[in-house]
Amino acid sequence: MGVLKTLRANDKSDHIVLVEDDCAGDRFSWSALAKFIGPGFLVSIAYIDPGNFLTDIQAGARFNYMLLWVIVLSTFLGLVLQVLSARLGIVTHAHLATMCRLEYGHRTPLTIALWLLTELAIICSDIPEVIGSAYAMLLLFKLPLWVGVLVTSTSTMALLGMQYFGVRTLELFIGLLVLLMGACFFVEAGLAPIAWGGAECPADWCSHFAPPPNGTDAGASASPGDDWCPPDYCMNFWRGFAPVIKADALAVAVGLLGAVVMPHNLYLHSGLMGSRHVDTSSPVQVKWAIRYNVIESSLSLLVSCAINVAVLAVAAAVFYPSANNGYRVVEGVEDVGFEDAEQLLSDSLKRAAGKIFGISLLASGISSTITGTYAGQFVMEGFLDLRMAKWKRNLLTRSVAIVPSLVVAVVSGPGGANLLIIVSSIVLSFQLPFAMIPLIKFTNQKRLMGSRANKPAMKVLCMLLAAVVIGANVALIVTTIFGSDMSSAMLALAGVLVGTGFLLYFALLLWLIRRPVRMEWPAAAAAAAAVAAAAAAAAPPRAVPQDPEPSPKRAKLSVAV
Repeated sequence: MGVLKTLRANDKSDHIVLVEDDCAGDRFSWSALAKFIGPGFLVSIAYIDPGNFLTDIQAGARFNYMLLWVIVLSTFLGLVLQVLSARLGIVTHAHLATMCRLEYGHRTPLTIALWLLTELAIICSDIPEVIGSAYAMLLLFKLPLWVGVLVTSTSTMALLGMQYFGVRTLELFIGLLVLLMGACFFVEAGLAPIAWGGAECPADWCSHFAPPPNGTDAGASASPGDDWCPPDYCMNFWRGFAPVIKADALAVAVGLLGAVVMPHNLYLHSGLMGSRHVDTSSPVQVKWAIRYNVIESSLSLLVSCAINVAVLAVAAAVFYPSANNGYRVVEGVEDVGFEDAEQLLSDSLKRAAGKIFGISLLASGISSTITGTYAGQFVMEGFLDLRMAKWKRNLLTRSVAIVPSLVVAVVSGPGGANLLIIVSSIVLSFQLPFAMIPLIKFTNQKRLMGSRANKPAMKVLCMLLAAVVIGANVALIVTTIFGSDMSSAMLALAGVLVGTGFLLYFALLLWLIRRPVRMEWPAAAAAAAAVAAAAAAAAPPRAVPQDPEPSPKRAKLSVAV
């Protein structure tokens, strides 16, 4: 406890990186860009967490390179939303959760509903992080899965200590872990027999696999998709970027979307902008702060996209039957998980490949725990105007995610843990619109954003992206129900239950879409200033000298319209 008290006494977690002077000149500056490097990489961790890796592995193992374009589309969607989120934070000096409370009311039913949905999203994203870290410990140190889940919980205090050294230290640590993950999977991609060209299915595709049980000739009356002949999704790496999808790949595609674009990340990015102080009364400073953020976000998400592409490509090359791997069929490919991936990588490539995979998985699990913790702090403070000590919030978030993860690990073992990760990714996709719609509506409003409000082209793009997410969710439910083997009575019952749930789901979404934004920025600015003043008054005294108070110019919250 003495160490914790010392850290709290020397707490630098709330120190702000001053960038006003760097943005004052109306020209590009490398030194200014360097000061903006960090938040994007912190956010990008959510794009390459263990849940992403497992979804990428299953996509490549089952559908070859077919879903590479979904990763690119999801990352582009994420980039658009992250840029909007950061722009909201820069212009208003308030993060998305605070803006929702100011717009929808203090602890009203709608605000409470949005908060609960966001907390559920944080839990759903935290579960893969906990299980992924536990799997990494199983692969590297042979610890049982449930022991790994318990050991993962101890990362809370270590991450808490990291926060006290300041945001720049934390950003540097995360950046190094991202580079480590990238290096690991790029090495894997170099070892794997990825099909860069050709790779069309042979005319006698089914003859390369075991004959049917009745002993007839392998290719006599076989067709791709039979129990003993896998579907012919043969293609090369580059064809995977063409937007083509089959009905049986829809669930995995939606899982990829939910795993890549996480709802709570939008609250996180707008909140992280508070660590870079810009005078919002200066149009030049706001302009360059937004531009630097776009550059930094694009760079960080480009790295995360490349890592996801590498994971899927390695899985396709190793797991999907092809001439490069002797048309080997992986049993139970639809349930392939982290342990299977490590074993097959070790057998197919080199023994070190499995260990490299374990190291990257551990780095992903450790780093991604920070995302949920930070996002949870912003979400609770913003929606409920409720503040909690960092270590208490960290412990609460970890505990809520550890309980279901531990139960599944003990009761169902690795198979249940893998399924829990996939289900949580799909749930995240359904929750995404409840963060997207308020963000898009706020950034569309000139009364709030001034000259930085979305232009007509951006408004149309945002509407299309929202339609893609909602449409994919609807298609998943419809194909899951009507493509199942349920009896007519069960099908009718499922249709009624799911239909009722969807009516409520769409009623809330439609209400959010149609409800006009009523908040005026002068009132919002005053409320945000009051929130900041309350936070400063509630902050405990520190034992070390503090930085000088910011000048009145730096404290301005008005926006030039």
